[in-house]
Amino acid sequence: MKKAKYFKEIETNKNLDKMVSNIYEKLGVHNGDKVLDIGCGPAYFGRYLPKKLSKVKLFGVDIDDAAKVGLKHNYSQVIIKDLEKDYKLSE
Repeated sequence: MKKAKYFKEIETNKNLDKMVSNIYEKLGVHNGDKVLDIGCGPAYFGRYLPKKLSKVKLFGVDIDDAAKVGLKHNYSQVIIKDLEKDYKLSE
Protein backbone atom coordinates (compact mmCIF):
# COMPACT_ATOMS: atom_id res chain seq x y z
CA MET A 1 0.00 0.00 0.00
CA LYS A 2 1.37 3.41 -0.97
CA LYS A 3 1.68 5.94 1.83
CA ALA A 4 -0.65 8.88 1.14
CA LYS A 5 1.04 12.27 0.74
CA TYR A 6 -0.86 13.91 3.61
CA PHE A 7 0.43 11.33 6.10
CA LYS A 8 3.93 12.79 5.65
CA GLU A 9 2.68 16.18 6.83
CA ILE A 10 2.20 14.83 10.34
CA GLU A 11 5.93 14.81 11.05
CA THR A 12 6.39 18.40 9.86
CA ASN A 13 3.57 20.19 11.69
CA LYS A 14 4.50 20.83 15.33
CA ASN A 15 1.28 22.69 16.15
CA LEU A 16 -1.22 19.93 15.43
CA ASP A 17 -1.67 18.94 19.08
CA LYS A 18 -2.64 22.51 20.02
CA MET A 19 -4.86 22.92 16.93
CA VAL A 20 -6.74 19.66 17.58
CA SER A 21 -7.17 20.50 21.26
CA ASN A 22 -8.66 23.89 20.30
CA ILE A 23 -11.08 22.24 17.86
CA TYR A 24 -12.31 19.78 20.51
CA GLU A 25 -12.78 22.71 22.91
CA LYS A 26 -14.70 24.85 20.38
CA LEU A 27 -16.96 21.88 19.54
CA GLY A 28 -17.72 21.39 23.23
CA VAL A 29 -16.54 17.77 23.29
CA HIS A 30 -16.52 16.22 26.78
CA ASN A 31 -14.89 13.08 28.10
CA GLY A 32 -17.10 10.10 27.27
CA ASP A 33 -18.68 11.73 24.19
CA LYS A 34 -18.85 9.97 20.82
CA VAL A 35 -17.25 11.80 17.89
CA LEU A 36 -17.72 11.03 14.18
CA ASP A 37 -14.74 12.18 12.13
CA ILE A 38 -15.84 12.35 8.49
CA GLY A 39 -12.81 12.45 6.23
CA CYS A 40 -10.57 11.17 9.04
CA GLY A 41 -7.55 10.75 6.73
CA PRO A 42 -4.34 10.75 8.77
CA ALA A 43 -6.25 10.46 12.07
CA TYR A 44 -5.28 13.84 13.54
CA PHE A 45 -8.22 13.80 15.95
CA GLY A 46 -7.05 10.48 17.37
CA ARG A 47 -3.31 11.07 17.26
CA TYR A 48 -3.59 14.36 19.11
CA LEU A 49 -6.52 13.49 21.38
CA PRO A 50 -6.00 15.54 24.55
CA LYS A 51 -5.33 13.42 27.66
CA LYS A 52 -8.32 15.00 29.40
CA LEU A 53 -10.53 13.44 26.68
CA SER A 54 -9.12 9.93 26.97
CA LYS A 55 -12.61 8.38 27.19
CA VAL A 56 -13.93 9.96 23.97
CA LYS A 57 -15.09 7.30 21.48
CA LEU A 58 -13.86 8.20 18.00
CA PHE A 59 -15.37 6.84 14.80
CA GLY A 60 -13.93 7.67 11.40
CA VAL A 61 -15.16 7.55 7.81
CA ASP A 62 -12.87 8.09 4.84
CA ILE A 63 -12.69 7.24 1.14
CA ASP A 64 -8.98 6.28 1.33
CA ASP A 65 -8.05 2.81 2.59
CA ALA A 66 -4.91 4.32 4.13
CA ALA A 67 -7.15 5.99 6.76
CA LYS A 68 -7.27 2.68 8.63
CA VAL A 69 -4.14 3.95 10.35
CA GLY A 70 -6.63 5.66 12.69
CA LEU A 71 -7.36 2.34 14.36
CA LYS A 72 -3.92 2.61 15.94
CA HIS A 73 -4.67 6.10 17.21
CA ASN A 74 -7.68 6.01 19.54
CA TYR A 75 -10.37 5.32 16.92
CA SER A 76 -12.93 2.66 17.87
CA GLN A 77 -13.82 2.06 14.23
CA VAL A 78 -12.80 3.38 10.81
CA ILE A 79 -15.10 2.75 7.84
CA ILE A 80 -13.76 3.05 4.30
CA LYS A 81 -16.60 4.27 2.06
CA ASP A 82 -17.25 6.74 -0.72
CA LEU A 83 -20.31 8.37 0.83
CA GLU A 84 -21.25 10.28 -2.32
CA LYS A 85 -21.13 7.16 -4.47
CA ASP A 86 -22.45 4.58 -2.00
CA TYR A 87 -25.34 6.59 -0.53
CA LYS A 88 -27.95 8.68 -2.29
CA LEU A 89 -28.51 11.85 -0.31
CA SER A 90 -31.75 13.71 -0.88
CA GLU A 91 -31.42 17.30 -2.02
